[in-house]
Amino acid sequence: MIIALFISSLTAVMSAQDYKEKITKDSIKISYKWRKDKILKKDSPHVLLLEIENLSKSKLTVSFNILFYWKAQLHSSSNTKKYCIKPGKRIQGKKHGLAFHSNVFTLNDYFDPMFSWIIDDLIVEINESCNQRLNLKLKPAYP
Repeated sequence: MIIALFISSLTAVMSAQDYKEKITKDSIKISYKWRKDKILKKDSPHVLLLEIENLSKSKLTVSFNILFYWKAQLHSSSNTKKYCIKPGKRIQGKKHGLAFHSNVFTLNDYFDPMFSWIIDDLIVEINESCNQRLNLKLKPAYP
């Protein structure tokens, strides 16, 4: 009985860490999760982490903006992000600059119906000449 309870608790914790699908468009799947920033204090705002997966058989260039809304008004936005992703590969998290901060919100605000976020100006293009390493070197890993 205790072992079953432990396993179910562990499964619940593990599933809380999984990425949730936000959008699939033109062979690109974008998923997200919220996580506390480990570098900042215990009471720090959560960070939006994205994962982008290339479902096609070609190299794709993906560009987009993230917009945060509070009470139906634009609260903050990211700069345009642009990535080259190889076929069948995925990129995710801070390492690839896919961590987005909003210093105003607390965890309860993220779940408030007055808060929303969108992926804006999503452009997906086939680009066999793009170089993933070059894009990563030019962009800071932590905005």
